[in-house]
Amino acid sequence: MQEHQGKNRPIAYASRTLNKAENNYAVTEIEALAVVWALKKFKYIIYGYPVEILTDHKPLLHLFKGKDLSGRMARWLLTVQDYMPTFTYIKGKANVAADALSRNCALTCAVSTETPTFDTLTHTDIFKAQRDDPMWSKVISYLETGNDLDLPHVPSLSHYVLQDDILYKATTFTGKYEPSRLIHQLVIPQTLVPSVLKLIHDTSHASHPGKEKTLSQARLKYFWLTMRRDINNHIDLCHTCARTKGNIHPHVPILSYPIPSSPWDVLAIDLLKLPLTERICLSVLIIFHVFQFLFQFQTKQHKQLQKQF
Repeated sequence: MQEHQGKNRPIAYASRTLNKAENNYAVTEIEALAVVWALKKFKYIIYGYPVEILTDHKPLLHLFKGKDLSGRMARWLLTVQDYMPTFTYIKGKANVAADALSRNCALTCAVSTETPTFDTLTHTDIFKAQRDDPMWSKVISYLETGNDLDLPHVPSLSHYVLQDDILYKATTFTGKYEPSRLIHQLVIPQTLVPSVLKLIHDTSHASHPGKEKTLSQARLKYFWLTMRRDINNHIDLCHTCARTKGNIHPHVPILSYPIPSSPWDVLAIDLLKLPLTERICLSVLIIFHVFQFLFQFQTKQHKQLQKQF
């Protein structure tokens, strides 16, 4: 947060989940981990400026004073010391900014990974689009009647289920910092793909993420066969991304120098100053040619090498 007109205003948000090892940390270690992670996350914004850390966990005020620390906490102390922050204790009930994001989330904003929300797509829209789709309508018919005469080839057919007359795909989700769990992805017919692409990338709450982040977020809720290709094409044609995000330039090739064809063809000159006393320096002009010689030796013994030279 940054002070503006006498009040602290948030200028950026960041969060992540704990991995398997971090879930075993004590409460104080988790609080300390949050401090270290936040400092690294916003390094290029706060480094070199006065930093004040507001915490409702009082042991943090004395933890980073560097007394009798070892192992992980000692390494974290070295990281924190680079920023020279000051710690200020605030009561838990006054820490409303953090609580609003971590614990007081409105129910209308909650996203369930068990049964994905439809956002602006209504139940009727999805119901009709799935049954009008030439492939998914046959899968739905097979699940409802068991008739597989016109059933197309669909990978992992046993993973598809019907919930409230809507087709989902049950799959195991494995996150980077989360344990594996079973989720149900809403099957998107081809006619609804453009609408879903706008929901997961173009809307204000999506904030135009990159290709891999858009794909990973989409897989938490949706499924269609050509997800990666469609997402990549949509982002490549996004005018907002093209206007606000810089292009990745190709790597500059290594600078090459002309290869000399004979000795003294190319010279390298340098001036070296060697201090003899406080007032007198010896200047040495160094000139050498950069022509390289290649010798083939039959032995590595120094006496034989002297003879060949």
